[in-house]
Amino acid sequence: MNLFRPFLSFALAALLPAFAQPPQPAELLPRETADGVVFSCLAPDATRVFLAGDFNAFARNRGGQVTDSRFAMTGPDRNGVFRKTVPLPPGLYRYKFAIEGSNAWTWIAPDYALHRDQEGNAYLVVDGQADSDPPAASARAAHTAEGLVHFELFAPDAILVYLAGSFNNWADNRDGRVIDLRFAMRGPDANGIWRASLPLPRGRHAYQFVLDGSTWISDPNAPGSPPDHHSFVEVP
Repeated sequence: MNLFRPFLSFALAALLPAFAQPPQPAELLPRETADGVVFSCLAPDATRVFLAGDFNAFARNRGGQVTDSRFAMTGPDRNGVFRKTVPLPPGLYRYKFAIEGSNAWTWIAPDYALHRDQEGNAYLVVDGQADSDPPAASARAAHTAEGLVHFELFAPDAILVYLAGSFNNWADNRDGRVIDLRFAMRGPDANGIWRASLPLPRGRHAYQFVLDGSTWISDPNAPGSPPDHHSFVEVP
């Protein structure tokens, strides 16, 4: 697959006139549902908004402009928000919003995206688990709810965080290094928190977090977890 052309077009898009966009609030974070990942963009003054990512060849834009209506988001609603639901398998993705005004285009990565690639695209980790309640503002110790075990870690400066434990062969690490994106947590959100939710059998499970594939840490929120040692969660 040739990924260079979409990135090159962003450089050309920089030459196009742009218009101001309001900040993207954290409540518009992408959310996983049974139907796919719901992307949302606040753009009350836009004519149209397109979702562009490496999952759709960056909306097949030409010179920063998108003409294919298949990539258009639905909206705006009464709050000025455009939305689009895209079925995505678990993995790591990059995306932006292409916003068309009355006589100008602009491309944005949402403010809540704390990590971006060299082209300014936002990163998104999809774990295949539907979101339920809105994310909490602070990380919590591993806990069970609705038949799943929920893991959280505050690590705003990490590029990737993996969940490794007795339940996934310690993320299939090789001499302490993890590279398999199946074990990547989702994040960071606007509060710097990474999350993963798993169905685990009853019993006591050991786990650690792996920052950027090589730095292993215990859960700082789990009671009695010494640094650099296993943390534990009990599934009743």
